[in-house]
Amino acid sequence: PANYFRAANGLLVATPERVLFIGIEPRDMLAGADAPAAILTSEFPNDTLLSTSLERVYSLTAHGVVIRRGNRTEQYAASSGYEAQLDSLVGYLTKRKIQERAAAAQDRELREQLAKLLRQPLHYVVERGDALSVIASRYNATPAQLREWNHLASDRIRAGETLLVRPGK
Repeated sequence: PANYFRAANGLLVATPERVLFIGIEPRDMLAGADAPAAILTSEFPNDTLLSTSLERVYSLTAHGVVIRRGNRTEQYAASSGYEAQLDSLVGYLTKRKIQERAAAAQDRELREQLAKLLRQPLHYVVERGDALSVIASRYNATPAQLREWNHLASDRIRAGETLLVRPGK
């Protein structure tokens, strides 16, 4: 309980990959004068699961940020005069999360469009010198499948003819 109200001086930094806190724990009053200072570290992955909010922390006594990811929550307070830097850090994290969500939505849309495109039938215009077996292997089909899909009596095809090489699903 004595450590609850003791502040650690440190640095809270956000990178594209993670949010880091590195600090020095305040000296324990019961420890000897030559006791080494303990280094505190804390790390959160900077991803879409990370949530940050500017709040009053430490029993509403300080301007701070609350960082949450899953079941883990940590509070960090800004020293007097550093509130703007803390606001900037939270602004950066919020902007990055918005960008990541927009990129994920764009990726999802592209995947849906690609899946839709792959479900549509595909046609090929026969060029001079093409053979049914070569066309079939190019489109991962067999000559028998091409004959069936295009109602061909034989393997004979003519330049300019349009063949169904992948039926729609």
